[in-house]
Amino acid sequence: MNTRELLSLYSAGKRDFHGIAIQNASLREQILKKVILDRAMLFSADMVSINLRAASLKVTNLSGSNLSNANLRGANPQGADLRGSNLSGANLKGADLRRTYLGKANLKGANLENANLGESQLWDVDLTGANLFEAKLKQVHFENIDLFRDANIEKARLGEAWGLSEIEKQNLVTRGAIIEFSKVKLLFDSDIVKMWLEDRRIEAVREYRRSHNVGLKEALDFLQKIVIHRQ
Repeated sequence: MNTRELLSLYSAGKRDFHGIAIQNASLREQILKKVILDRAMLFSADMVSINLRAASLKVTNLSGSNLSNANLRGANPQGADLRGSNLSGANLKGADLRRTYLGKANLKGANLENANLGESQLWDVDLTGANLFEAKLKQVHFENIDLFRDANIEKARLGEAWGLSEIEKQNLVTRGAIIEFSKVKLLFDSDIVKMWLEDRRIEAVREYRRSHNVGLKEALDFLQKIVIHRQ
């Protein structure tokens, strides 16, 4: 399918375009409200100022696409690949961005009010000046506090803010963020390894991440290496 066919079918009333593939699609300023593009391949697309309000974009590949100033209010790009995409100035208010891949994405000045970014990958993301009012970022691993430079993080829920120091966490709290400071006693590594060996692997990974403020990959690498060494 090409861009012209997509727009023609949409104008005729079709909304479900699940799994379509269009490379370098030209959809600048188009209106595709409530469209279904789940698992579509739309990498490197030109979607500047596109209207995708309430669209379904689950597990869609939008890597390298230009979505600057796009309207994605209430959209559902859960699990989508948005690595290297340009979402500067985009309206993502109330969007479901859980488990999305946002590595090296540009979200400068984006509106993420009440958006859900739980378990998303946010490495090297530019959130400068973004609106994260009441956004949800639970189970996200942060590399540094600069991620939120000049951003509105009032009432943003950052879970336990994995990866940040206590000083960085306190700094964010003074700016209005909500952090769930751990009240659970941290376990020794020996106890965590024991969990792993008892096939309580999800618990082991969670406790190791909690104790060391590291990401999922680092926790898995450590536990797998320690078990191999003991064998």
